[in-house]
Amino acid sequence: MRMSTSRWPRRAAALALGLLLAPCVGEVGARVYPPDAGAALLYNAPAGTPPDMFRYDSAGRLVPNPGFDGHYEWLDHSVSVRFDSRGLRGPETLPPAPRWLSVGDSFVLARQVDEADTFMALASPGLGANLINAGMDGYATWDYLARYLALDPVVEAEAVLVTLFVGNDPAQDDGPSAIPRGGDPFARVPLAPHADTADNAFALFRIAHESPTPTEAFLFRHSALFAWWRVFDALAARDPLDQQRQARFRQELLPFSEEGASKVQRLAGATGNALDAFKRLASARGDRLLVAVAPASFALDAASTSATLHTFGLDASRPAPTSLHDAIVARARDQRIDTCDLRPALVAARQGGEEPYFRFEGHWNQAGHRAVAEALVRCFAGSTGATGW
Repeated sequence: MRMSTSRWPRRAAALALGLLLAPCVGEVGARVYPPDAGAALLYNAPAGTPPDMFRYDSAGRLVPNPGFDGHYEWLDHSVSVRFDSRGLRGPETLPPAPRWLSVGDSFVLARQVDEADTFMALASPGLGANLINAGMDGYATWDYLARYLALDPVVEAEAVLVTLFVGNDPAQDDGPSAIPRGGDPFARVPLAPHADTADNAFALFRIAHESPTPTEAFLFRHSALFAWWRVFDALAARDPLDQQRQARFRQELLPFSEEGASKVQRLAGATGNALDAFKRLASARGDRLLVAVAPASFALDAASTSATLHTFGLDASRPAPTSLHDAIVARARDQRIDTCDLRPALVAARQGGEEPYFRFEGHWNQAGHRAVAEALVRCFAGSTGATGW
């Protein structure tokens, strides 16, 4: 009996040690084995956005908050982000001409990497022009057009580079437009001016609806195990918002399966219509139009596509990772638009052992931006005609 009693302290110590080590082991495992490319969509990295990084303009469109200068931090990166008085990422003073305006969504804004590591900064020397970062999270092709029309007179750009994200731009282009599509195609469609009020409606919304506890905020920035928990909690779809997000993802992912083959040409046509308007408006302003077509991380290979389709309950047996991408590239080239297909460079990076996307979300890391910059220089340096590469 005395031997059994004497073992209790050791057993208690072993139990306590196990309880301490288990999260550490889990954290290491979560970092070695991140969620697949599809499950990572559910991580919802934008939830870590500082409340005052963006604001709503008077038309209800989310825009960069002019004058914002802050920090964006989460599991894979810690980055300083600043917007000038125009809502462009970068310093207040514009670089010298020639300047190209770079429009697109979060892949262009690239708040996951420092300014010097963005494809715009890396490609500028090789292109012989300074690329100005006018990206904005959540935008699609018609929104890019509105942003170009609003900023081109201010930037005095000689060209506009449109980076299309095939992951969801075509699906959004096929839906209701944020700007008018009819009427005079050469009419100016201004981006509504930023409100000058002190109150930031977006910040108030974030604080009211998505404000994490201090513990959640810490884990969001530092714990891969917490990232896994976020993925599986979202996959359970107990919250109506998670259910809506999953339904949207399924619709956007359908064209990446043979199950959704009938949607491919329609979506390519919707994006093509926006590019056609872009081409005419850029030509009327005397600007070159350049288009880069960017794949999603889950569409670089069939295995990643299958895993993503399976995650969202779609037919994973017949993945079609390139169908929509190839249709978008073909449509742009048929329209005689200078077009750069970024997929081969990103595939080559992954096959060469240098993963171009962040592990817990779908945006380009520093290696991805380098691959994109090199591809853009190969495509566009010294080009003058409307041809395709």
